[in-house]
Amino acid sequence: MSKIALLGNGNVLINLIPFIFENKLYDDVLIGYAPRHANSICEYGEYFENKLKSLSLKYPNLFLYKIDSLDEPDFDILCNSDLQISLGSPWIFKERHINKASYLIHSHSTDLPKFRGGASYSWMIMSNYRKSSITLYRMNKYIDSGDLIQKDNFEFPSTFTTPQEYILYAEKLILESLRKFIYNFKISGIVLSEIKQDESISSYFPRLSSEIHSWINWNWSCEDLVSFIRSFSDPYGGAKTRVTSKDNLVLRIEKAKIYKK
Repeated sequence: MSKIALLGNGNVLINLIPFIFENKLYDDVLIGYAPRHANSICEYGEYFENKLKSLSLKYPNLFLYKIDSLDEPDFDILCNSDLQISLGSPWIFKERHINKASYLIHSHSTDLPKFRGGASYSWMIMSNYRKSSITLYRMNKYIDSGDLIQKDNFEFPSTFTTPQEYILYAEKLILESLRKFIYNFKISGIVLSEIKQDESISSYFPRLSSEIHSWINWNWSCEDLVSFIRSFSDPYGGAKTRVTSKDNLVLRIEKAKIYKK
């Protein structure tokens, strides 16, 4: 009996489930997700966990595993599958976890090895950088550094100004790339050659906190102010500034534009 495991959360994971079952790609679909993502909202306006449960009623061979840690026994069940795909997984995969999996891959919406790390869309907006890729790679113990197995290049539209626009646009492309990969992996037996990442062009960008890192420095140029404010806009609530010397008077700015007059 063939099995696939989807690890993580989000709209892409939700949308892969009917695709797999309706195309009869795998007999069983195993879902591993963290408790903290159970009440996150997916694109259907439902809680993530509730949506999974409703899908499990429609597809009896959909099995759900809510796990805090990859050291729990349920992770071993998830690894007992033909293919494991990480999608926004909250866990840190250490070598002992990776070794349990038969074929563990991760999806990343940047042109790896560029823009490794987190908060990719905010960093791209701050950098005025729009070229990107949907990259699939075999996971290893280092951050976003596994061997590449599929890369689909694209460019974000020049009209996009918010991380949310980047997120929604990339989600559609990630879903498309993963559908293609899963189909080829299962039906055609096609797996692209694994290619080592070129470390000479690698860059790493750390995660950002909208509470800690979104403070505006008004000494910056107009161009830098605009790109910074946009990088913390929807869905992150805006960049922050004080309007007086009082600490409790904080203003959040979500939109910015340069008027040349």
